[in-house]
Amino acid sequence: MKYEKRALNIDEQLALLENRGLTIGDEVEARLILEHLGFYHFGVFLHPFREQGDTRRIQKGTSIGDVYGLFELDRQLRSLLRDFLEIVERDFRSILSNCTSMHYRESPYWYSDRAIMGGKPLMRKRYEKLVKHSEQLQRHHERYRTEAYAPAWKVLEAMTFGECLYLYGSLSRKGLKTQIANQYDIGKVDYFSNHLEGLLTTRNLCAHGQRIFDLHLRKGLAPLRRNGGKGRNGGHHLGAVVLTMHHYLRRANRDQDFKNSLLSLWEGMPRTKCADILEIESKISGEFILHDLVD
Repeated sequence: MKYEKRALNIDEQLALLENRGLTIGDEVEARLILEHLGFYHFGVFLHPFREQGDTRRIQKGTSIGDVYGLFELDRQLRSLLRDFLEIVERDFRSILSNCTSMHYRESPYWYSDRAIMGGKPLMRKRYEKLVKHSEQLQRHHERYRTEAYAPAWKVLEAMTFGECLYLYGSLSRKGLKTQIANQYDIGKVDYFSNHLEGLLTTRNLCAHGQRIFDLHLRKGLAPLRRNGGKGRNGGHHLGAVVLTMHHYLRRANRDQDFKNSLLSLWEGMPRTKCADILEIESKISGEFILHDLVD
């Protein structure tokens, strides 16, 4: 099939949107919005406002400001999640480094040990790339020229969240992995790995500017089955991510800050049609957060 659509100028874009039922209002403001977002990206946030069963017609009374309001909510939410996911990443990196380095006190290069890493040590080629992009590791090798590797607590600082998670998954001693998971009051290693993989995916989506308000993880988050307790929540949607983040932020004593920031964001947004849609779908409504986030 040949692609037949052609590029539209701003006047043509506005005419098309108005023809499909969108209220344009202030044309100067509408032009600025389309120039800022781009017509294709604007369409991503227009989708929730379409009439049910019709991929083209827009719900009656929907304005271009409603659509832009959803974009702005998504942008601010993405920024907030990214900031707090950085705290989760920082805490996990520290726990992984401390627990594993104390367990293998006589082997500061444990990440390069095939037996410790279940046959999947950090490859030399990857290590050299880490050194190339880390001034800290470069200074280490300038001082200790005969050493092939730097100690784990230095190397993990140069690794990505995903690489740290890979190290955790490769550890051969399940007891050590359980010890690390227990730091977050999670009793199952597979649940712990699942949570961090889901948070890593969310972090990457946020970092690359992907929309987040209608998030649906391909691999759902496991319930927050705490030690000695029953599982609750879990799932593929944004609410599951929010609740999982809230739990993991407790260790860093930032869970209440996270909750307050979310509520502040929600309450500060105008109650437009986009907010009503999100509330109905229980994505990130104030009622949803107040009900499910336990102090």
